[in-house]
Amino acid sequence: MKAAHNRVGKISLSTRFVLSRLLLAVLTLLISSPLPAQTSETSAVQATGVLESSEVELLQASVLDGTRIVKVIPHGSRVTQETPLLEFEHRQSPVEKARRQLLKAELELRSTLKELEVLEHFTRPRTLAELQEREKEASRNVERTKLSGEAQLAMKKAQVATLTNEYHIVLSRYEKLKELEEIRRDELLLEEYAIRSVHLEAKLKTALKEVEQQCVQNERQLAEANFETKLAKLDLIQYQEGDYIAQKEALETQIEAAKDKLSRQREKYEKIIQAVRQKQILAPVDGIVFHHDSRIAHSKPFSLEPGSRVKQGQVLLKFASLESRQVRVPVCESNILRINEGQSATVHFTALPTQEFSATVISISEVPRFEKLTSDGCVNYDVILDMTDLPAELKLGMTCEVKFLSD
Repeated sequence: MKAAHNRVGKISLSTRFVLSRLLLAVLTLLISSPLPAQTSETSAVQATGVLESSEVELLQASVLDGTRIVKVIPHGSRVTQETPLLEFEHRQSPVEKARRQLLKAELELRSTLKELEVLEHFTRPRTLAELQEREKEASRNVERTKLSGEAQLAMKKAQVATLTNEYHIVLSRYEKLKELEEIRRDELLLEEYAIRSVHLEAKLKTALKEVEQQCVQNERQLAEANFETKLAKLDLIQYQEGDYIAQKEALETQIEAAKDKLSRQREKYEKIIQAVRQKQILAPVDGIVFHHDSRIAHSKPFSLEPGSRVKQGQVLLKFASLESRQVRVPVCESNILRINEGQSATVHFTALPTQEFSATVISISEVPRFEKLTSDGCVNYDVILDMTDLPAELKLGMTCEVKFLSD
């Protein structure tokens, strides 16, 4: 019993000795090994970035207020230079209205100048009766001009109505022939109706143009007849009153006012012509088109689709060129001071995980991003990376992991 107890004591002592030697060796190893470097000082800064275009252009509408969109290219489409991105309706009525106002202003100025000319070089008729008869004849001429113009306009409108009716009949028959089965269809007759519909459409356009020209001619002729009546009345007033100086001063004042009005109308007409001529917005270069999100500008949301009305100067599209691309990386404030312009970085795109790309820091934002703090309470600053030789298949908006290399 005593011998067994001595053996257990020897084993315990030997075990404790071995364990103590092992513990001493581990402590020695730990003491001799260098301490790990502070990660916040020497480890590379890493962050997630997004591929974007370095050339983004805002495309505005130069059309008149209230113009409708006829066609718009889908959001996110890749297009080539000169591709139509957006088409507007053709609005002729504002042009005609502005042109008539300009014509009216020109006639008013000419009329007033002529009145002054007549006043300054007035040759008095021999009798009052001649002046009175001249005024009556001028008034009768106004009525004749008005009735003649209305008759010609009514005739041309009747012609338009006849052509319109004939065109719709031919077009209706053409559509019915097209709906017949091919075995029952008379192709020669179908072709004949197609040709007739084209010819009638051309004749109808010509007739409508003639109606428009007749309206302008009627206005001009009536204005000239009224002008002659006004001159006749002026002659009679001059004969009866003889107030030459007062009339001349009044006419000179009217001329200056007419010149100002004409200048304003001409400027307005030129602006409308320029606005109407913009029927399309074209792609400036090869790139990607985005529908403009007006909510970013804190304005009322705008639906960019056919039928929508736009305002002059309104931003409708954002166009991103594909000629130069860059990576935008939000970096936390705790690491932003460790990044400098010209610093190198490596980029791995999620879409191409096995490929590594080189990049260079070209700018660092001086102000934080306008967004809420991150989940860890960090304020981010944008860092822009310049990249070259990127594959064409990489799309704007793709994410990537960026590692900023230490110098």
